[in-house]
Amino acid sequence: PPVIPYRIQPQLYECRHCNVHNEPDSDVNWGMTVVDYGHVTGRVRNANYLRNVNAEGFFKLLTERLARLP
Repeated sequence: PPVIPYRIQPQLYECRHCNVHNEPDSDVNWGMTVVDYGHVTGRVRNANYLRNVNAEGFFKLLTERLARLP
């Protein structure tokens, strides 16, 4: 995710604090990064998962910031 725009305008993003982990031993998800979005595993929530972004607001911020460059 674009970290700098998130730090400038976090309201542009829909976030949820979730558990994110790698499945090293699963038959179904072997080697995959898994996000427990519904908190069904009961694992400790260790990451902010950015699910959606306000694209219009993001590109407006990007355009405004790029216009400041010399």
